[in-house]
Order: sequence, then structure tokens, then C-alpha cells
Amino acid sequence: MAQIERGFERPAYLRVRAHSLRVGLLSRLEEYAFDFPGGAPRSAIELIKAMLAAIGEEIDLTPDERTIGLICRVIRGMGTLLQHFDNAHTAQTPRGLPQMLGALMARLEPNATLVAWPQSSYNYTIRDLLAPLKGMTQSLLSKEAHQRVFGSVAGPLNFVSFPRIERDNVLQHAIFGHELGHPLATEFLESERTTPAYSAALRRVTDALMAQYKLSTAPKGALGGSPAQTKAFVDGLRRVLVLRKRGLEELISDCVGALLFGPSALFASYDILSLGELDDPPGERSYPPRRFRLRVVKSLLDAEGYTSTLESALQAAEPAISAALVRYIKHINELTAQQTDKSNLGADPLIKLAYEWIEETLPGGADFVRRRLESVRYDSKRMSAEVPELIERLRIRVPPSEIGVPPDVYVIDWRSALVAGWACRLRMLEDPAAGSDEGIEQAETINRLVLRAVEFTILGDEYRKFLTGRSSA
Repeated sequence: MAQIERGFERPAYLRVRAHSLRVGLLSRLEEYAFDFPGGAPRSAIELIKAMLAAIGEEIDLTPDERTIGLICRVIRGMGTLLQHFDNAHTAQTPRGLPQMLGALMARLEPNATLVAWPQSSYNYTIRDLLAPLKGMTQSLLSKEAHQRVFGSVAGPLNFVSFPRIERDNVLQHAIFGHELGHPLATEFLESERTTPAYSAALRRVTDALMAQYKLSTAPKGALGGSPAQTKAFVDGLRRVLVLRKRGLEELISDCVGALLFGPSALFASYDILSLGELDDPPGERSYPPRRFRLRVVKSLLDAEGYTSTLESALQAAEPAISAALVRYIKHINELTAQQTDKSNLGADPLIKLAYEWIEETLPGGADFVRRRLESVRYDSKRMSAEVPELIERLRIRVPPSEIGVPPDVYVIDWRSALVAGWACRLRMLEDPAAGSDEGIEQAETINRLVLRAVEFTILGDEYRKFLTGRSSA
């Protein structure tokens, strides 16, 4: 009998290729078992493994080679997540960083999973990857399989990145308060769109743009003008809305950072923002001017009493450090009192419209986050009571993790350790030798001591909760 010649079976080939990619990614994820025996990274890894298991079943079931090809591309895309886990272990990410972020996130969003990792570019970011992971598998898995994978995952699944060059600079990580603020800023912006104030402001901006582009309203509501005028009006309105949205996202997030970290948020912001041109108007990424942002943070801290409270607390206990702090604050006051950033904003009529609207809205945004952060914000009274003694501990090279004398010691708010570290650093910066190798080493010592204090304080809180839960069981 003649043997029938078999042709190339592309679906079978693709199935093998898809399984190979799936197993390859699973193997790489299993390599993290030692680095992440538990905690948030492990939870994220287990979710990805569950996705890959469901995808494996789909590979064998689907007869459509286009679907199998799509599965291959999805798995390759999921492979980019490895870069986060590669750098999230303790050799690259100090334990205290995810601890302090996780402690705040647990109170802001109890269902959140948070993974912190360093990146080579100089940027601090937070991104919820749960929605993208759900989206990329929505069309691949059956509803039942999709529900099995994601049904018990409330989210968000936040991946937080920071510049690797700043890995050991724990004082600078107070800037993460800003990143934690982005979900709250989004929540505020979504809620305000239904308010009469938003509708009235939008109407006012629309009227101003119609006058600018010389448009009129026809009797039936249509715009009266040439196609070019109409297009310019639509593009202009879209730009105003983008500028306003991006500006408020950043500024409201800055307010969150100030309420979560107190003066440390201002000091960290100045460290980053003062290195660039302070008065540049919003560019391609639509960030507010740096001077504008510093002014917002400083004004909120003043209004909440943080600045005056810290100065008063240190004036008698630490006069040298207090004097350095006063000089530093005076410099920021002088810097933010200048209005050159606002002059630049007024040069472009679209930017001017957007920022007039921003300044009208921002107080409401600040009130919104005040209410939302009532139970988690940094208490200025604790700052006043804790920071002076924590500075004493730093002076003798002891981690600033508690106050009092044994056996009568008291647990601190770990954010007070950051403020104490900043106060010491600002005094050290005035030393002529601050930039020498010895001066830099002294600053690094402060960082190490503060990091140990953060780790000890948060671990102590977790242990006490464990003991409480065990005794009540």
C-alpha cells in the first residue's frame, strides 16, 4: 500500500513552541523560590503561575493556529515581568523600602500587592499591572478559566520602581509618598467630573476657547466657523484638558506625599526637583513647573503645621541642627515666593487656561486627600515628641528606632526616623568637608542607621500584631 505523505503540521509546531515558552517562563519564576519564600512578590509570582497553568490548558484545546500564535506573543510579553523580580530581591532592594511602602499601602488599600524594584533610569513610578494582565488573557481564556485565575484577586497589583543609583538613599525614598498618591489623585479626578463646579468650569473654558478661535454657536448648537477653526478649537480644548489632568495628578500626589511623610516629602522633593530648570512650563509629559510643585508642598506643610512644629521641637533640644534647618527652610521660602514659573505659564493661552483651572480645583483635591488619609497621615505631634531624641541616637550611631530609656522605651512612628535623618543630613551639608569621601561616608552611615530603624520598627509592629492575634485565638 502506498504510504501517504504527511505535510508540515503548523498547529502542532506552534503548540510545542507555546508550551516551550510557557515552561521556560515557569522555570524562571521557580528560580525565585529562594529569594521570595513569601510576601508580596511571592503572591504576584503565584498569580502569574496560575495564568500560565490556564494558558497551558488553552494551548492543548484550541484548534486555531492564530490563537496559538497569539498565546506565544502573550507569554513573551509576560516574560518582561522577570526584570521586576530580578531586582526585587534583597540584594538589590533594601528590605526596609518594601516594608515602609507596604505598611502604608496596607492602610490605604488593604487588598493591594506591592513589589518594589530598582531600575537603571532615574525615575520613581508606580503601576498597577493587574488590569493589563487581565486584559492580555481576556480573549485567550474561557470565562470560567479567567474567573478561576483572577476571581479571588482584588488588586491592585502595584509594581513600584525607583532609581538604582538611589537604592541605599533611604531618606530620598520619602518621595514614594507621591507615587502612593496617584491612585487617590485618579479617584478624585473621576469623582469631580460629575460635580456642578466641574461642569461650570468646563463651560467657562469652552467659551474662552471659542472666543480665542473666533467661533460662534449656530442656532441648532453647531459650531459656526471654518473647518480649520473648528479643528484648532477641538485640539486646543483637548490640550487644556490633558494639561489640567496631568497637572492635578502630579500636584494632588505631591499633597499625598506631604501628608504621609511630612517634612521628609519636601526635603526629598527639593533634592530631585531643584536639579532641573525650576520654571520650565509643561512639556511633552505635561509635568507642572518644578517651582510650582515645591510651592504646593511647602504651602501644605505650613498650613498643616509641620514646618513650625519641627522648628519649635528642635530649637531648644538641637540648636545647631535647628539653625541649619531654619536656613534651609528660608531658602525654600525664598525660592517658592518667586512667581517666575507662573509668568511662564501665562505666556501660552492654553497653558494659562489649564493652570487657572488647576489653581481653582487644587484646594478641593487637597481637602479630598486630607479626608482619605485621616487615619494614616503622619502626626505632627508624634514628630515633635520623637524627632529630638531620635537625633540623639543618630549622633551616637544608634538606629533611631525607639525613644526612652530601658525598660521604659516607646515605639516610634518610623517616619520620625526619616525626619531625624534629614535633620542630621541638612546640618552635615553645611560642613565644608560634606562632599569629601569622609563626609559622604558619614551621610551613608545616617542612611544605614535610619534604614535599620525602619526595618526594626515595622517588624516590631508586625510581631506585636502576631502576638495579639495569637492571644485572642
